[in-house]
Amino acid sequence: MPSKMLAPNSIPLSDFSWRAESPLLATETSIPRDIYRVVARHKYVFAATLLLVTASSVVVAKYLPGQYTSSSTVVIETSQPEAVTLNEMLTDTRADAEAIATELEILYSREFIEQVANRLKLVDNPEFNPALRHGLLEAMPTALFGYRLPASWAAARPVAPGHRAMNDVVASIKNHLVVGPLGRARAIRIAFTSGDPRTAAAIVNTMADLYMAEHGRIRDEQTRLANSWIDQRLLVLKNKADASSAAVGLYKTQHGLLRSRDSLLVEQEVGEVSTQLTAAQARQTDAAVALADASRAGPQQVSTVLNSPVIQQLRAQEARLTVENAELSSQLGDAHPIEIGIDARIRDIRSQIAAETSRLIHSLQSANEMASASRAATAARMAEARLHVEQADTLQTGLQAKEREAAVDSAFYQTFLTRSKETDPQFNFPRINVRVLSWAVPTDRPSSPNRSLIVLAGLVLGLIMASAAVALREMLAKGLRTPESFERLLGFSPLGIVPFLRRHSEQRQQETLQDAAAVLWARLAGSQDGKLPRSVLVTSAVPREGKTTCSRLLGMAAAERGQRVLIVDADLYRSSLTTTVGQHAGAAGLADIIRGDVTMNDAAIKHLPNLDIITAGRADRAPIRLLTQMPFDRFMAQAEAEYDLVILDSPPMLVSSDAGLLASSVEATLLLVRWGHTPASAIKAALRQLSDIRARGLQVVVSQVDLAKHAKYGDATSQAMLRHGRKYHQLLGLAAR
Repeated sequence: MPSKMLAPNSIPLSDFSWRAESPLLATETSIPRDIYRVVARHKYVFAATLLLVTASSVVVAKYLPGQYTSSSTVVIETSQPEAVTLNEMLTDTRADAEAIATELEILYSREFIEQVANRLKLVDNPEFNPALRHGLLEAMPTALFGYRLPASWAAARPVAPGHRAMNDVVASIKNHLVVGPLGRARAIRIAFTSGDPRTAAAIVNTMADLYMAEHGRIRDEQTRLANSWIDQRLLVLKNKADASSAAVGLYKTQHGLLRSRDSLLVEQEVGEVSTQLTAAQARQTDAAVALADASRAGPQQVSTVLNSPVIQQLRAQEARLTVENAELSSQLGDAHPIEIGIDARIRDIRSQIAAETSRLIHSLQSANEMASASRAATAARMAEARLHVEQADTLQTGLQAKEREAAVDSAFYQTFLTRSKETDPQFNFPRINVRVLSWAVPTDRPSSPNRSLIVLAGLVLGLIMASAAVALREMLAKGLRTPESFERLLGFSPLGIVPFLRRHSEQRQQETLQDAAAVLWARLAGSQDGKLPRSVLVTSAVPREGKTTCSRLLGMAAAERGQRVLIVDADLYRSSLTTTVGQHAGAAGLADIIRGDVTMNDAAIKHLPNLDIITAGRADRAPIRLLTQMPFDRFMAQAEAEYDLVILDSPPMLVSSDAGLLASSVEATLLLVRWGHTPASAIKAALRQLSDIRARGLQVVVSQVDLAKHAKYGDATSQAMLRHGRKYHQLLGLAAR
């Protein structure tokens, strides 16, 4: 019988172990590297998701309709308008934050926006009236391909009533309207965004125009109200001033307190009477002096007589006639008729002088009497006037009070009269304290969307969604894939792996599988302290885990190294080795041996040198009854005696209880776990069952490992196997020889 130990030089140079043996490699970890490997494992999902989202963002950015923003700046003047200056009525609020906020509310008010909509007829514009817009079925081809579907294809939308349509228009305008203060300046910026640049500019300019007009209307209305109030106030004050003035006049008239210019009439009367009294006294004195002179010096010496023109004329005539009479008397004599006529004329003149003198003297007497009477009368008037002045002084206090009241009423009246002139456009034209600093103009550059930003956002979103898809795919991945996951579940590292190659040639696949089997066989020997087990059970938790393949590979590896190997198909429910060795379903096998129909040597099939196979055979009754009978134990004892290694290919642990019975009859049990497929719960359940029956030499082998995918999970051995496979096989061939 060949030796049961393997020659040292027959062990392969490469190791299909699960982990690298170096402690440094075993503990080396890097988060960025792990992230890279996760992405690399799902690179196609990552790339497809990223490409799809980014391409969608490019399409959206290209076909998304542009929005154009136009703006206008309205300046609020700080100077007070000259039209209205009544602090009580129209004190202008300063353009501070509160005033700006008030103006913003005016611009945002529904009434103001309705005026804009009515002026521009925005109710008839589909952009602002949803009732006029096309449905999604009709609008999508227009946005994407530039043509419209027939109108009959699109669902008709009922036209909203007038007030509902206006509500929609106002809401749409508010959604695209931005009104706010311009920094710290006393200005307001009006901006509107629309799909049509001309519409945006028209709305902004209309708002600015209506805003100015509204301010003018408010100013006119305030001025009109002020004028109306002032007119009413003026009428009241005028009536009051007139009544006060009339009361003053009536008081003066009733009490004789009338004034001429600077003084009362009674005061003027006292002055006039005083002057008259003085004049009367002077006249009386003159008359008395003249009369006294006439009495003392004679009538002819009275100045009045001497200064009388009549007397002077008569004396002149007398003197001339006297001279003429003297001349004629010397020439003609005294008896001459001419002389007599002259004498008669002289006598007549002298009689006239005497008569005139007598009259003048009599006049002096009369004048003296009249002057005395006038002086007495004037003195009486003077006394009476002084009495009136004393009474006027007493009444003057009441007059002054009435005059002050009248002056106050008149001042109020004059003040309001002046202010009324200030509000009158005839004197001062009302000036509006709002003006447009800049009008909106249509722009050819859309303000939104920012297509570059959309593409960039799509790229970022694509990266996020691609990462999420990779993370989701990683979380939803079936089975265990990394060494860490197996160690966390098992508490120890798996014994080895059985690769699965689907893109290589049959020869390459066979070489790789043989290498893996050799490593598995060597590690199985190492797990038993250098002593190979005489019997091995190959089982799994669930079906289709590769038990038959693993059994054949393990048997072939042992047979190539001089071991006599027997592979027994112990899966009496579903035999796989029967078709593998080319036997028909009715060929004699394990079931026939247990029933005693055939011997072990008769049922054994020579498959390869040093490798025999016994199929499952014909199980006419429940297989579990066959496996629990004594003939099966005798079969196992005979097989272990005649062969170096007996491998039992059993049914899955969670499908049949046969595997548990078989595990108690062998020296080692290999539980196959399909890489990335077998659920962790199934693995734990199978391990629990094997632990309950105290299975000996329990090891776990990872089967059907896709080395290309396995390398993406960061296993150094798998990466080395994948990258240096050919070189490894060459070295392995040299070592085997």
